[in-house]
Amino acid sequence: MAAPLPAAVVLALLAAVPARADEPVASFFVVRGGLPFAQGVKQSAQELASKESALGFSFNTKFNPQYWKLVDAKSGKWALRAREGENEDGPPVSASRAVYDVLAHPELYSIECATAIKFALYLAVVKNLGSAAFDAAAAKTPLEIGYGPYESLLGKVLKRGLNDAASAEFPGMASADCKPSPRCDGAADKRDDSAFVDAQLQAGDAVYVVNLRPTARAYQGENALFLGDARFFGHPFGVKTEPQIQQELAAYWDRGPADSTVPTKSGHVRNGPPGMVYDYYRADLGVLNLLGR
Repeated sequence: MAAPLPAAVVLALLAAVPARADEPVASFFVVRGGLPFAQGVKQSAQELASKESALGFSFNTKFNPQYWKLVDAKSGKWALRAREGENEDGPPVSASRAVYDVLAHPELYSIECATAIKFALYLAVVKNLGSAAFDAAAAKTPLEIGYGPYESLLGKVLKRGLNDAASAEFPGMASADCKPSPRCDGAADKRDDSAFVDAQLQAGDAVYVVNLRPTARAYQGENALFLGDARFFGHPFGVKTEPQIQQELAAYWDRGPADSTVPTKSGHVRNGPPGMVYDYYRADLGVLNLLGR
């Protein structure tokens, strides 16, 4: 019979065991490597979806000022405060607690789709690394968040997938950015987006659903996270299957006058159809593992 392991070794092995996905969120707050990243994305998206009724939908008009300050009104970019409170006179801000605040106080936030998926991705990073490593990484790379291209820590972790469709402005791009044709022309109405999902995407990937025939008044598209099993998370629609999220988007593409011949949820003219941009962003797990070291 093998000799029993020393107590110190047993404790070290137990500390290395990943936290279970069904444990409370707080259990991921202190354990580095606590949850596989893809599982963290799934859980974080579901948590944000459960807050949809309280979480506002607009172009980053409101964040909790206890943790965040607006640094660029034009791009809707917010940055982590150095200290809590409006006048920077409170205790130092914890980056991980600032990220979790969107779940704790969703009523204090009003954001659009790109920022919502970034919050979900940041939540997944905290759950994977633990709060101490995340805070250490944010101390080296100041935490920012907005609806433009991936910034701050996400700019390091997320890597383009196919690199042949979307511009560098993805996420938050316009429909013109998914050219050349036929990615955005009329023929795209008959595309089989499910084939792209099945062949290319993995749970945790960030994607873009674009308006294929936009007008000046139309929504340009929707940033979303692929959760596996043909399900996506997008704000303000929550967790939907691929057909469901495209149906939701089709009902809201155009903000123009109502057209009784084309009824929609909003009473506005349908402009779509929406379609996938055939590219994605995926976490580089090697880079993720190095954060905070």
